[in-house]
Amino acid sequence: MSPGRKALRIIARVLGALVGVVLLAVLILAVTIALDGRGSSTRLDSVTNTTIPGAAGPDVKAYVVTPATPGPHPVVIMVHEFWGLSPDI
Repeated sequence: MSPGRKALRIIARVLGALVGVVLLAVLILAVTIALDGRGSSTRLDSVTNTTIPGAAGPDVKAYVVTPATPGPHPVVIMVHEFWGLSPDI
């Protein structure tokens, strides 16, 4: 076998392994997303106190706090992390 052909076989094996690792990672990601979706139906209930009707889409669950005293107050709007709303946020 010529050295050039041997190098091409090594490159093909490395690329094949990389493709395999990427496909495995995509499969693991898809499975974890599916499993997370199954358990999240009641998870938000413990960290929200209001449901805001969606104008053009689904309703949005939120945690709303209002000041105890009347008057103009500043507003804080927090957008949660990519991973979702959790008690520590």
